[in-house]
Amino acid sequence: LDPAVLRRFDLKVGFSPPNLSQREKMVAWLFAEHGLPWDEANQRQLAAGASRLAGLVPGDIATAGRKLRLVSEQPTAQDVLQVLKDECAYRGSHRRPMGFVH
Repeated sequence: LDPAVLRRFDLKVGFSPPNLSQREKMVAWLFAEHGLPWDEANQRQLAAGASRLAGLVPGDIATAGRKLRLVSEQPTAQDVLQVLKDECAYRGSHRRPMGFVH
């Protein structure tokens, strides 16, 4: 939103991307939703790909969960992590300015 529109709102709330601990909790929740254990091996896999998931946001988790339900009856941990990486990569390649741009 541009500054003129923002002036019309009395309260403004900003949201920063989740930190590493918060991202881990979101991924652990997604694993649980698909009946996968959140064990040391899966945590290590997440840590190994953490740089590719740096921009992970709750919307990515929701999209990944829906996609996993569509493509696999019982996804593996690798499937979950790959779908998350794909979501982050997709969003990163389609960034464009928001608001009024000259």
